[in-house]
Amino acid sequence: MAQENNLSEEQRLERLHIKFYRSQQLPNLLRKLSIFAGKTFAEPEILNVDETEHMHTLLKESPIGLASLSLHFPHEDFTLMRSLILSLRNEILTTNYFCLQSFDRKCYLKVDTSFVLNQIKQLVELDGDGFYIYNLQLTNGMWIDFNQSSWKSTHNTYELKIWGKDWINKVNAVYQTL
Repeated sequence: MAQENNLSEEQRLERLHIKFYRSQQLPNLLRKLSIFAGKTFAEPEILNVDETEHMHTLLKESPIGLASLSLHFPHEDFTLMRSLILSLRNEILTTNYFCLQSFDRKCYLKVDTSFVLNQIKQLVELDGDGFYIYNLQLTNGMWIDFNQSSWKSTHNTYELKIWGKDWINKVNAVYQTL
C-alpha cells in the first residue's frame, strides 16, 4: 500500500479524486461490463488503487510503447479492423489486463478478455472512446480508440494501436494479406 504520508499534497488529492471516482463510477461500470462478459467480476480481478497506480507506473517505464503499429479505419471499415484484432485471438482468449480509456489511471481489471472479441463496438460505445488490453508481462498490448468527426475530419474513425513485437508481427502478417 502506498505510504500516504510520503505523498505530496497534489498526489494525495489525486488519490482522493481517484478513490471518489471509483466509488461513484466503478460499480456501474462493472455491472455493464458483466453483461458484456456474461459473468460478474470478482474482487481479485479488480486492481485496487495502489495496484492500479503501480500498473500505471510500470506502463510508463515499460519499453512496450517503443515498438508500435498504428492503423486508422473509417467507421465503415470496422470489419477490416476486427479481422486484424482476430489475428490476436489466442492472446485475447486468456487473462490480460483490461481498461476502458475513461478509467485509465483509475482502474484496471486482470481478467479473461475473451469477451472483447464479440463486443468490440459495444465496449467502444460503452466508454465513448476506447479500451486497452495488455498481456500480463506488459510486453504486448492493444488500444482501440473511436474518433468522432471534428473540424479536422468529417469522418468517424477507429484507431487500432498495437504494442510489442509479438502482437505487431501477428497483426502485420494479416494486414499484409489484405
